[in-house]
Amino acid sequence: MTYENAQVESAVTAAEAVAAVTEVKQRVKKTIAEKIEALEKRVENDTAKLEELIAERDNAERLAGVGAGTHVTVKLGRKFKDKDTTRVVPGIVVAVKEDDDGDKLLKVQVGDGFDAEYVIVGLGAVQDVQG
Repeated sequence: MTYENAQVESAVTAAEAVAAVTEVKQRVKKTIAEKIEALEKRVENDTAKLEELIAERDNAERLAGVGAGTHVTVKLGRKFKDKDTTRVVPGIVVAVKEDDDGDKLLKVQVGDGFDAEYVIVGLGAVQDVQG
């Protein structure tokens, strides 16, 4: 086999491959009902994404206003494979500290009176802001 024959063979092989792919890629016409169903699915997915983004925006606005004296509900503890020690408790923000990279840490008083505890949490642990 010479170089010229190899080029001709590879060109034929490439042409055959293109023809085979073209045959497979025939456009399938969708019926109106299928188009409507596809659009309804897209609208449903986009609506869910929109609701998530709105909730994220609202949560970010509420968390931006967290300061000393704000009543919050925080999630404390850890989740392991064999046990779950997490708990959601109400508390009052005592102090706010902002790191160099812009992350906020909150010192939250959990409990009342002599049994009160102070925990340090990030904004991600805040479940709800009461005011």
